[in-house]
Amino acid sequence: MTGLYVYAVLEKGSPAVGTGLAGEPLRLVRCGDLAAAVGDMADTPGVEARTLRAHDAVVRALAQSADAILPARFGCFVKDEAALRDALQPRARELGEALRVVRGCEQMTVRVYATDTAEASAEAPAAGPSAGAARPGTDYLVSRQRERRRAHEVPELDPLRPALATLVRDERAQRHRTPPLLASVYHLIERGQAATYQETLTRAAASLDDVRVTASGPWPPYAFAPEALV
Repeated sequence: MTGLYVYAVLEKGSPAVGTGLAGEPLRLVRCGDLAAAVGDMADTPGVEARTLRAHDAVVRALAQSADAILPARFGCFVKDEAALRDALQPRARELGEALRVVRGCEQMTVRVYATDTAEASAEAPAAGPSAGAARPGTDYLVSRQRERRRAHEVPELDPLRPALATLVRDERAQRHRTPPLLASVYHLIERGQAATYQETLTRAAASLDDVRVTASGPWPPYAFAPEALV
């Protein structure tokens, strides 16, 4: 099987130079105001540490030369240009808006850890009744909505938010059930501000008692790309 390996969605007119993870030349496939950076491959590459690092290196190189980028997840593969355009066209408005949000920005990733293992275990939500369990319909829907909302809330960072407010353009968050790791928070910041962000976070986090935070980056804005670009 031959096809196109997709690395990222860009704005039209963005450069796509260099080579892909298998050494293949990169090229752009236009779709209206969007462009996908792709490489021609015989098949989807295997999931290995080497290929994962190579994929990230290609995305990073693209991010350095493009004002806005939506990185594709590893293994994004389509059979040809027609299939790629068919996948992108219905989402053109959504992807265009996402590109506008990330333009000129990069991502910092914050991990939030409990400092007390017992407390971390207590924080993990207890498993509720299964979807098939007998419950009044409204109660069940309200419960599920509450669980979904909690999955993207990290109140542990609230004491730090005022200090970070001028640096953070947007935020994504995900709670975890793997103590002591409580949550991952992804902050979109202006390019070139990573050192300032790190210093500000470290200084503000010194006042925290119940949690510990670490930050890594800058990264391409992986967390701000819509799921399953194609």
